[in-house]
Amino acid sequence: MPMAGSSPIGLDFVAKLKNVYSVLNRDEDERLMAEILSLIEFSMDRRNPTHKVLERVSRLIVKNFEFKSISIGLRTEDGMYRYVAFAGHPKESEDALRLQRYDLSDMIDYDKYPNIRIGSIAQYNPVEGFPDKKDELVGHRIPELPKSPRKNLNEFLLGDYIDFFMHGFEGKLIAWIELSETKDGRLPSRESIRWIELISEISATIIQARTRTEKDDVR
Repeated sequence: MPMAGSSPIGLDFVAKLKNVYSVLNRDEDERLMAEILSLIEFSMDRRNPTHKVLERVSRLIVKNFEFKSISIGLRTEDGMYRYVAFAGHPKESEDALRLQRYDLSDMIDYDKYPNIRIGSIAQYNPVEGFPDKKDELVGHRIPELPKSPRKNLNEFLLGDYIDFFMHGFEGKLIAWIELSETKDGRLPSRESIRWIELISEISATIIQARTRTEKDDVR
């Protein structure tokens, strides 16, 4: 790039800039940022279907955070919400989740799915409030519902899950990320929840943009 002025740029300053702003990742945050940028680049290729993009989102979360099991759901053309992407689920669980479908009232029904808000879009669903429905119990691998309150407040129990709700430009619920089972059986860190909220918001933008593009293609 042409530069105004006649003073030479010192090689020591050039070396300084290249060292400070090296493209090599220097810590875990930079590595995660690079993976998110790679996800965005992948999503911009229209040859990659939306469910493949969401599968990549689920793998990114499993790789970088405490969670063992990830599922992602979408609002489909009939207005129902269905699971479409998974990571870490055994086949029996994945098959059971694929059969589930919810309407909007299900998705926002606190009485049916009690939850505790832990972020701007993150909701913690404790197993104590889990619905006693066989198909959902199989999907979430819960042998039976607990009969007494939890004793260790730092545990992330089997059957606990966290939902990250994604909204479109018009404020409609268009998708959600659901996280269950932590690798050490403990509550996830605050930092993880905030990172995954960011990833969810980016994913929401990707989904909304792709939906509009696909509608334009049909026209």
